Amino acid sequence: MTARATSRSAEGPPREVRDGMLRTFRWGNRRVMLPMLQHPLVGAWVGSPVIGYFLTLTTTGRRSGVPRRTPLNYAILDGRVYLLCGFGAHADWYRNLTADPQVTLSLPGRVVHGRAAPVADPAEAERAMLAVVRNSGIALVFEGLNPLTATDEQLRTKFAGRPVVRVDTPEPVCPGLHDPGSPAWLLPHVVAPLALSVAVRALRRR
Repeated sequence: MTARATSRSAEGPPREVRDGMLRTFRWGNRRVMLPMLQHPLVGAWVGSPVIGYFLTLTTTGRRSGVPRRTPLNYAILDGRVYLLCGFGAHADWYRNLTADPQVTLSLPGRVVHGRAAPVADPAEAERAMLAVVRNSGIALVFEGLNPLTATDEQLRTKFAGRPVVRVDTPEPVCPGLHDPGSPAWLLPHVVAPLALSVAVRALRRR
């Protein structure tokens, strides 16, 4: 019983669920998330603790040889960027970077180049996994977890064995204004809507 649960966590959700989620995420990534992240005015402001924090990973297609862009949640720890393969090792971006580890990361407000590699050390992988998952926001709902109440132990059980990737860059990556941990997300997601609401109400009273 335990072995079966661990295997399922390592591979991601069950196959039929994973296939449906992959189709949904691919459509959303291509039609919604990538255009938003690449927009010069909007891109840096997309992330928040609720929606999640995103970068765009560019890999080289292992078969096509052309650039492949994928929006992903991420964490910055000790000057390195970490990614979690939420759908397991089946994801195309993961298979691409294992074939060619040279990648480009479009972080909010800057672009960095680096070399990606799966994390082999269990302690490092667990620490990074927890950080990335905590930065995933509402995406945890697709894993059957409440982002507000999920414990570290629940996250360890749910994501056990799923690949964690570390991207090493020539210079350490420092958290920026729009990265996880910054309060800048409050401006577009809280302050601006509140200000707009107050302004609309004031106009209606005239």
